[in-house]
Amino acid sequence: PPDAPAPSVARAADAPPAEAPRHASRSALGVARLQIDGDTERGGVHRSQRVKVRYRAWDAAGARVDGGDPEGKLATWLVMALPPGLQESVVDMGLGQTWRLWIPSEASFEEGDRVYEVQLLEVVERRVSAAP
Repeated sequence: PPDAPAPSVARAADAPPAEAPRHASRSALGVARLQIDGDTERGGVHRSQRVKVRYRAWDAAGARVDGGDPEGKLATWLVMALPPGLQESVVDMGLGQTWRLWIPSEASFEEGDRVYEVQLLEVVERRVSAAP
């Protein structure tokens, strides 16, 4: 029926808080970022590279949007093909680091805000540099 309420989706047991903590850093695109594991070395990834990651993702209501594997989903991403908020964060990550990202809808291809937990496992395709 037209006036039936939309079905509610249960909040996942492993969902992070919907709001980023105050001590999370903020990117130029408004992404709140919090490193939760790994060393402190940053950068080294270029947007033209492919990276191997393990990730989990939730919508603003806390429902998993990545298939729900408790360990996270393995994926190989072409950095420049990612939504802007995810792209700018992956470029700043160091190998082995795990970051939690609160990405506003304005910095995402998705509808609505998203929370990601991303571990950078490997740079699969090294950037080709021009000869001198």
